[in-house]
Amino acid sequence: MAGRPPKNKITIIIADDDEIFLEGLHQSIKHLPNIHKIHKAKDGFEVLEIIKKHRIDIVLMDCIMPKLNGYETTEEISKNHATVKVIGISFHDENSSIDKMFKAGAVGYLVKGDTASNTISLITKALESVMNGETCFESKAANLIIAEMIHETDNHGQKIKLTKKETAVLNYAAKGNSIKMTADKLGLSPRTIETHRNNMFKKTGAANITELIAWGRKNGYLED
Repeated sequence: MAGRPPKNKITIIIADDDEIFLEGLHQSIKHLPNIHKIHKAKDGFEVLEIIKKHRIDIVLMDCIMPKLNGYETTEEISKNHATVKVIGISFHDENSSIDKMFKAGAVGYLVKGDTASNTISLITKALESVMNGETCFESKAANLIIAEMIHETDNHGQKIKLTKKETAVLNYAAKGNSIKMTADKLGLSPRTIETHRNNMFKKTGAANITELIAWGRKNGYLED
């Protein structure tokens, strides 16, 4: 795997089977000050191959691609490459598409704008947000879905409370730490970290780590 990029610089993948959009986006953002390197991919299999060979921070992932689509690729990344963040990009501002990307583990979803300048503006903002540990869902439909999926109370109507250890595990996850990395930092076993995560999933109703992080941010459990 290639070495680390310079401090405060990120390496990204643009994944899109539309060659004109792919090349246009690459040319538009390659000179952004926080970009170290950009890889290009036309399907999900190419994305996964690049991740195996290079240290990737963010994938800008088209939802609809041949061979292996964006939803399936995002799910694979979430399971096996926890430090890589995925931002879905699509022409579709539809609930089903947004919901599938969110559940697959994406930390952002952008609708391709009517103009190139609008799309670049959205993506620039999204890259900054995600690298700061935030989510970025730039559409009314996306934000509505997230609001519906994040539960503030349990089945008995009581306020959900996390333990100090669960809060620590959640904060490390929000900063991109894998289960093993979190275990090393807290001096616990990976199995214990996984147990804490599973307990939080049960408490909050979150289906994956992205939903859990979003819940934690909304309910004040994440550090600035």
